[in-house]
Amino acid sequence: MRSSPLAGVRLLLVDDDELVRAALHDFFVECGAHVVAADSARAGFAAFTTSPPDVLVSDLRMPPGEDGFWLIAAVRSLQPRQGGQVPAVAVTGDVMAASQAMTAGFQAVHGKPPRLPDLAALVGRLAGMP
Repeated sequence: MRSSPLAGVRLLLVDDDELVRAALHDFFVECGAHVVAADSARAGFAAFTTSPPDVLVSDLRMPPGEDGFWLIAAVRSLQPRQGGQVPAVAVTGDVMAASQAMTAGFQAVHGKPPRLPDLAALVGRLAGMP
């Protein structure tokens, strides 16, 4: 059993790839996070507005029109009290999208396939974990 580096962190995970989403969900739960997973940007935004997380982790490349860029724009349009300033990590295999993600409002970009311990450490830093 892993230690709990993300104990108590409320995390919203958004990825349209079922296998990736399930693997990341299970990993973050093992790290102690409370994870809500969504299979689309629209479902992720609905979950976000219902209960804003401490950290958002989202794939960038999902169906056109409602991808990770759409999601971060929707989140950033919210007031701070609604979670509009939540720390967010883009997870992508598209190297060219990394700089676009930072400009769009993500605080960090992590490659795909993700290096899980590095991703957990990044999420922990963004959540303010010691």
